[in-house]
Amino acid sequence: MLAAVHLLLALPVFVVVVAVDPAWLRRALADEPGYPLDYLDKIFQIAFALRPMGSSAGRLVDDLLPDTPVPAPRPAPAPPATPAVRPRRAEPVPPPRSTPPRDPGLRPDRLRTREAERAFVKRVLPLLPTPRAVKRLVNTYRLIRASIPVEQTDRFVRLDGTGPYRAVLVLLALVFGTPGSAADLLRAIAAADPGARRLADVVALPDGVVDLVDLCPVADYQRWVGTVARFGFDTTDLVDSDQPDLSA
Repeated sequence: MLAAVHLLLALPVFVVVVAVDPAWLRRALADEPGYPLDYLDKIFQIAFALRPMGSSAGRLVDDLLPDTPVPAPRPAPAPPATPAVRPRRAEPVPPPRSTPPRDPGLRPDRLRTREAERAFVKRVLPLLPTPRAVKRLVNTYRLIRASIPVEQTDRFVRLDGTGPYRAVLVLLALVFGTPGSAADLLRAIAAADPGARRLADVVALPDGVVDLVDLCPVADYQRWVGTVARFGFDTTDLVDSDQPDLSA
């Protein structure tokens, strides 16, 4: 990529804007002879660093998880008045079709999130360093959320704002926010004593997550480790064969 940019800049008609993680650039040039920053300085005329997300991260979550109220059912329209006509001779009625109507299987209610879920996503934002990580967490959480049967939603997200959904969001934040240590963290959580009072007492957790993990019992985290592990590149060896039992 850098070589292509260098070639384009040799032509007067090109202006190239490159959006890239500087850590990746330095790592890509680590084995090249010379000093990597000298090479980058030769190619890029102006370097401009974006500010951290800060308070704008909350607006990003609101855009990704809009408040979509359930529409009220429409009343059935009244049947039109039938004018009086002379009775006609009855005609044979064709037999009913044996093929049942197709069910497309669409369940839009499963994609709707509650205010408590959106608020808790904002609480785990300090663990996510980039907008890309925020989008991955939100999109992955919605996939998991869509797998919850409608009749079990109130167990997953209780009406008082508690529930296993908090454990799922914390685990996803660990996978996407600390990918280098996520496998070890999830493995330690899976092996922890389920009777422990606090997860932070039995697992060494990164800064910023200790206050969040205490909001769910250890068993909730262990019940969802295998499911969350399916969405990480380095955590596939922790995948469970069964979906968690929400009735527990």
